[in-house]
Order: sequence, then structure tokens, then C-alpha cells
Amino acid sequence: MSEIAYQNKDVTLKFLTEALKHKNLGIITFAYKVIDKEYADYVKGAIMMTKVAQLIFDEGVEKGVEKGIEKGMEYTLVRCMRNMLYKGYEAAVIADLLEQKADYVEKVCSLIRSNPEDTDVEIVQKYKG
Repeated sequence: MSEIAYQNKDVTLKFLTEALKHKNLGIITFAYKVIDKEYADYVKGAIMMTKVAQLIFDEGVEKGVEKGIEKGMEYTLVRCMRNMLYKGYEAAVIADLLEQKADYVEKVCSLIRSNPEDTDVEIVQKYKG
């Protein structure tokens, strides 16, 4: 490996990683001519770790999105219950219309009645205790 590349290993690694991301084969081919086998193996390992980290990150994002959708649906359901309750529907009718368990709807409606100033998020939090 050239002395300059060796002294700036972190910059070299970042440069090669970016080149690989964008599939710039000319730069990659040139880089492998000026670096030694040991450093090439190091770069390869670092790039593989970057890919593993990206996979882990993507999986975390996917799970976070799923959880966010789930929570959003809970809040929307409470909003619907609140609106129906304010329009005069009984908890049993709300449960039937929203296809939810009667005891769940009764408990949420009770929380809404006793805490009308609470947001839908706060009602869900109180329900989950």
C-alpha cells in the first residue's frame, strides 16, 4: 500500500466503501493495485460489517414502522370510540360496530368519560396501565 494511503486508512476505507456503494469499478480496480493484501482484507471486513450494520438498521426501521402503525391504529380506534360516545352510542353498540371486545370498549369509554381532557394517546396509556 502506498504510504499516503496507509497514513490515511480511515479516509481510504471511506473512499472505497463509497466507491463500492456506487459500483465504481474503475476506482475499486485501481485501489486494489495500490493497497496490499492485508489492507484489502481489512477493507473487505469493514465493508461486510457496514452491510451487516445496514441490515440490522433496516430491520430495526421495519420493526419501528410496524410498531408505529400499530400504535397509530390504537389511537385511531380510541378516537372513533370517543366520537361515537359523544354522539350518544352505548359501549356495547360501539363494540359491535367497531368489531372489538365489549369489555375493552367499556373500559376505554369509562376512561374517556372520567378523563375527557385526556388525549387519545393518554387514554391508551392509562388503559395499558
